[in-house]
Amino acid sequence: MSIFSKGHFVTPFNNQYVNKRTFIPRDERCPPTNLFQPSILPGTRNNFGHEDPSSSTWCRRPKHFFVLSNAGKPIYSRYGDESRMSSLLGVLQAILSLVSDDNDTLQSIVTGHHKFVFLLKGPLYLVAVAQTDEPERQLQCQLGYVYDQILSIVSLGQIRRIFESRHNFDLRKLITGTEGMLDHLIDHLSNNFSFALGSVESVRLPVPLRQRLGIALKLAKSTNVLYAVLATGMKLITLLRPKTVTLYASDLHILLSTVDSFSSFKIGEHWIPICLPKFNAEGFLHVYICYITSHTCLLLLSTDKNRFAEMSEIKTNVVDKLTRTGDLQKLDQLLDESPYTSADTGIPALRQFYYRSHKYTQHTGSYFGEPYVKLQEQQSLLEKYHLAWSCLRDKNQPIRIYHQTTATEAIIGWWKKVDHTRGAIY
Repeated sequence: MSIFSKGHFVTPFNNQYVNKRTFIPRDERCPPTNLFQPSILPGTRNNFGHEDPSSSTWCRRPKHFFVLSNAGKPIYSRYGDESRMSSLLGVLQAILSLVSDDNDTLQSIVTGHHKFVFLLKGPLYLVAVAQTDEPERQLQCQLGYVYDQILSIVSLGQIRRIFESRHNFDLRKLITGTEGMLDHLIDHLSNNFSFALGSVESVRLPVPLRQRLGIALKLAKSTNVLYAVLATGMKLITLLRPKTVTLYASDLHILLSTVDSFSSFKIGEHWIPICLPKFNAEGFLHVYICYITSHTCLLLLSTDKNRFAEMSEIKTNVVDKLTRTGDLQKLDQLLDESPYTSADTGIPALRQFYYRSHKYTQHTGSYFGEPYVKLQEQQSLLEKYHLAWSCLRDKNQPIRIYHQTTATEAIIGWWKKVDHTRGAIY
């Protein structure tokens, strides 16, 4: 069985790909104002609009995320209607501005059981308020992903130009209808260890099958295709890219989370602009989205907004090839099967593990079984993993081996800088 997708590299398609800042001409950056209107792509946002800081349910939430402008304008709140939180967000803005006036940056505040973590990105202020045991480093990382998700909708160049001309601009006008994307991402930040690891989870497949999938994906080789990706949910099956152009794990997380957040993407073909911040925060690529089976999604990314027909033809060729070989059906059958457990490793008493490949920036992990069946138990375990990972990657006091014992388990993590890091719980 193959754990990691090595990817399939092709000769750089065109010299235009050498300088990533020339990918998207300035006059082709698409404003997303009408792209995700509910009438077109119904979002999946949970109905928490009735909550506000005065409600008991809102206060009991273990973690909150807020986005506001440096003028104190509310932009987003994970729970509740952000427009009803002007007083709270105004206080946060005042505190941050007070510290900023002293030429300093406020990173975190701990008071009682609450931890406030801040991330300031130009005119945008991002705040996480948590009652969890997650370290500050991980909350900072999560805020970074929230920021990247916003940039995927409204590019950095657009945000900069807007706020330079209108300091009090209400950014909600440009992200209306996309709140479900942010909600979906934040839910995964708490329940998916991929974001903390900074790597993509890959699907475990037989080596010959993964190789044939990669060969079929090479039919997407074109001067107008930058990346070609096969994925299922938030997991990578295989990808195609030029050798000289990297697809960063964080950009792939944003791409997969965006696609996974709208159920309407599972029907038909779709063509949308998206900004991948690590690739180029100043402009947009265009992504073709089509579920070729109930589980498998084909994504084709292009720099040319007028290439939908070509992308659709490429999809047809890929599907035809995989159907003729029977590989599409085999893939769907494998994805239908239950994920593997720690017992498959043959290691006695191993309850759960993660393994991250530094070389491929991918990871794999066993299914949550006993005694981590309930979501609360899984989240508690992930918080312990977050602490272990934070200690292993601490820039000031890095360690190679981490060991923690509790009344019922032992957490062991070790890091080898050259190739991989591992985390296991017994």
